[in-house]
Amino acid sequence: MNKLSGYISLMDIEKRALEIMPLSVRGYYVSGADDEETVRENREAFRNFLLRPLVLRDVSILNTSVHFCLNTPSKSAIQKIREFKFTYPIGIAPTAFQRMAHDQGEIATVKAASEMSVPMICSTLSTTPLEEVAKNAADNATIWFQLYIYKNRALTEKLVRRAEKAGFSALVLTVDAPHFGRRRADERNGFKLPEHLKVANFEQESKFADNDGASGLTKYIISNFDPTLNWEVLRWLVIVKGIMRGDDALLAIEAGAAAIVVSNHGGRQLDCCMSTVVFIFR
Repeated sequence: MNKLSGYISLMDIEKRALEIMPLSVRGYYVSGADDEETVRENREAFRNFLLRPLVLRDVSILNTSVHFCLNTPSKSAIQKIREFKFTYPIGIAPTAFQRMAHDQGEIATVKAASEMSVPMICSTLSTTPLEEVAKNAADNATIWFQLYIYKNRALTEKLVRRAEKAGFSALVLTVDAPHFGRRRADERNGFKLPEHLKVANFEQESKFADNDGASGLTKYIISNFDPTLNWEVLRWLVIVKGIMRGDDALLAIEAGAAAIVVSNHGGRQLDCCMSTVVFIFR
């Protein structure tokens, strides 16, 4: 029997997952930055987003597919004009540490994305090596690689080259986390990866182990991520994730980005941000 057969909605699945997760893992998944104002704003904005349905339209044949092209700058690591077509206007955003929730983690996600013909963005902080993620994608699947810029630029460039070689068709730079959001649940729980997991895209042992009650992940980010980023870094990149202003969207395109993703990081980085759905319709 399908393990999901007893669940009616995504909320049913979420509720059950939170019941069985260890405290530290549950805190990591559900928490936002600081007072979690942005988390609440995101939820409230979607609750207030109402539909005005058309009636008496022939709906016997429905087409939910979308397609678009990315014109990759010639100076980018991954070159070409690429056309993408998806069955639904939905994609899977980059999410770290998926094996905390499922034994197969990112591999299960990319298989599901392939089956549904929607794009999957693999996180830099994946618990599965990016090559293994790519290997488990269907031949016609769309896989993109999400990138954080490390202070060690040689390490960052190596990630880009590995992603290109593995078959990822676009890079997605996260720009809304110049400093790591203060997640109080992670601090209270002293968050670290479970003993059997690590950040799999790096040769060194990356577990975020910490014994002083603080969040090991926060310390890792502060030590490794580059807070000096500016628009010049886009010479490497294709898609910019984390835009919440029209003027920044224009600057991103002028700097060489082929596309942008409107995102406030789910309220997990900078608190007190506008909801994305409100921003788009303004």
